[in-house]
Amino acid sequence: MAKRTRRAASSAVRATSGASRNKVEKTKKAEKITAKKGKGSPAKKDKAGAKTLEWPPSTAIEALSTQDQFKMVSWNVAGLRACIKKGFSEYVEKEQPDILCLNEVRCAKEDPDVAASSALQEYPYQYWSVATSKKGYAGVTIASKLEPLDCVYYFDDEHREVCEGEGRYVRLEFAGFYLIAVYIPNAGRGLTRLEYRLKWDSSFLQHLCELQKKKPVIVTGDMNVAHTPRDLANAQGNKRSSGFTWEERQNFDKMVGLATIGEDGEELVDWSKAEYGEIGKLETGPRLVDIYRHFYPDRSTAFTYWTYMAGARGRNIGWRIDYFLASKLLLPHVHAVEHRHGVAGSDHCPILLTANRASLVE
Repeated sequence: MAKRTRRAASSAVRATSGASRNKVEKTKKAEKITAKKGKGSPAKKDKAGAKTLEWPPSTAIEALSTQDQFKMVSWNVAGLRACIKKGFSEYVEKEQPDILCLNEVRCAKEDPDVAASSALQEYPYQYWSVATSKKGYAGVTIASKLEPLDCVYYFDDEHREVCEGEGRYVRLEFAGFYLIAVYIPNAGRGLTRLEYRLKWDSSFLQHLCELQKKKPVIVTGDMNVAHTPRDLANAQGNKRSSGFTWEERQNFDKMVGLATIGEDGEELVDWSKAEYGEIGKLETGPRLVDIYRHFYPDRSTAFTYWTYMAGARGRNIGWRIDYFLASKLLLPHVHAVEHRHGVAGSDHCPILLTANRASLVE
């Protein structure tokens, strides 16, 4: 997410922490990637009855077998050169993802700091969409240990200039699925770019519908929208803030086939009572699965972005705006999506998808 001013919550949000539990068998003890310690406190229930996360988060990375586990990481690094100086390579070398999707890289592959990164040297197939309209802006990269069949840097002629000029989109084709790394345009301070954002959303939704007719899709990246009030710390104070307008939320409803928000901002769900599985369904749109919500339907305070201002990350005053979405056909092959809250280096944390290697990519 580009830098912006967020209205802070009136009081610190009670939060909890760290590494979510998944179904994957751990094959060796977790390794620490930073010096910070702390186990946090047991998970509790928030006022809505949803599980919260322990806080502060663990800084440990739980190592998984790479023999049968396929791992994909998505991370808005908020400037790759800066992130490399803050532990990027150390994290990637410990996590060992098969595919690394990066948003907001703000630089080219040839940059000396990037070229010298030991972590990126492990990825023989790298695809960079670097902003050409403005140096040091946006940018999307996919680095893969698997060779794709094809790579595309835009999704239609109408938005080609923005996709390529701002570095917003990379799509790889594999035998069993398409992978899209996307950095969806921000509606802007004062919603100055909301109209364009909504046009992008409309075209992108149609694109995903057409793409799924060919093969299943995985979409990941900073999508610059918190889907529901459980996906940000201060929903009430941000109803007309970029990333939480009813228009942006309604388009995300269409993305995942759910009905949470009506016209003019009418909430269709009583979030103090409802469970995620009870939300009404939509019959149109790509109807992808928000994989994190599939595994953790009612968890709150599970954020992926925190402004640098006012110690927001330390108090867990954040937003969940980074996602892994997937076609329903792929869901049986996916084990989990986790948020690596304890990994520093950016104002976003990495998110990790684990899946069955044999059935997904072999």
